[in-house]
Amino acid sequence: MNVRYQRSVAERLAEYAIALVLSVAALVTIFPILYVFSNSISGSRAILGGTVWLWPQDITWVGYQTVVKSTEVWRSYYNTLWYTSVGTALNVAITMTVAYPLSRRGFRGRSLLMFYIAFTMWFSGGIIPTFIIVRNLGLYATRWAMVLPTAAAAWNIIITRTYLQSNIDESIPESAKIDGANDLTIFFRIVVPVSSTIIAVNVLFYAVGHWNAYFPALIYLPDPDLHPLQMVLRRLLILPPEEEERMAFEAIAGVTRNRFVVIMVGTLPILAVYPFLQRYFIKGVMIGALKG
Repeated sequence: MNVRYQRSVAERLAEYAIALVLSVAALVTIFPILYVFSNSISGSRAILGGTVWLWPQDITWVGYQTVVKSTEVWRSYYNTLWYTSVGTALNVAITMTVAYPLSRRGFRGRSLLMFYIAFTMWFSGGIIPTFIIVRNLGLYATRWAMVLPTAAAAWNIIITRTYLQSNIDESIPESAKIDGANDLTIFFRIVVPVSSTIIAVNVLFYAVGHWNAYFPALIYLPDPDLHPLQMVLRRLLILPPEEEERMAFEAIAGVTRNRFVVIMVGTLPILAVYPFLQRYFIKGVMIGALKG
């Protein structure tokens, strides 16, 4: 016998309200992207006149042609890719190797270590002591200054530890040890393969952080050849007023258009990767943060 569930009026109204709220949130999210893209391909007078609101006007691709021909943009793009790929790989490796032993009940001193890790979430040495350490370690003015000082995040370690503690039973490593497996074999043959969800979450968190980072470059990288893409965007966005006043109309419009072009170029890779990691992101955060 098939029983068909009849939704009440209140349930239908609630669904419509949720759909409306989600639709508004989607529009609010999409609008800035569409606005930036429209300005990046609009004509000079439309940009400076402020008439570009949603759709482009006097479409031109000269901004993208200028950026494609710019060696500075390509060099900074390579630097950003290097910082993101190397930094994310290092972050995930350290986070996993730290979180796994902390997730095992038989690991002595794990409560004290967790206290030290959590302590750094509220208190830090500050910019000046960190700068002194980076300089004394010989990292100043090198690529490694962008990745080593942020090699692991306390919050990511806590989420990963909780996830591993909830999804890998204590009996599994014990059974593997009885069969002759050592800790490294257990980690690479058992722990890593079943942790794809939380690894994807960490990759997304760390990659977005590295991709958007510009402040460490501002402090540690005096050489422009090592600057990431965000530093190029920063220089475009904070063009000195006196320099902008000396520019001709078309030059000002070109700089303004290039700002929007570089924003699009810097944003598209993350937008392209996020949909593939979204399902892992939601599942990993919910399991890692709520289960204990």
